Amino acid sequence: MIEVNITKINPFSLGKVIALITGVIGLFFGLVGILFAGTQTMGSIGTTEIIAILSMILLAPLIYGILGFITGLIAATIFNASSGYIGGLEIEIEEKYD
Repeated sequence: MIEVNITKINPFSLGKVIALITGVIGLFFGLVGILFAGTQTMGSIGTTEIIAILSMILLAPLIYGILGFITGLIAATIFNASSGYIGGLEIEIEEKYD
């Protein structure tokens, strides 16, 4: 195994990864929210309900993704600032030969 010490993370790179992950989580929560909203209406679906359903599908992943991107930027910046003091992040990598 190879030991590697990560001392710097590109904030935009981490932001994109976390934005994708949290966006998918937001999509899941949006779909779950639709199920719960559907059980509350159980009958008539009007314009208000359709707008609520569409906003859960569209806005939940978007908001989660934006907040995830910001969180990734902040986390990478804090990591980069503190890695000189704490020594970075140690990981082990195993080479795989096919």
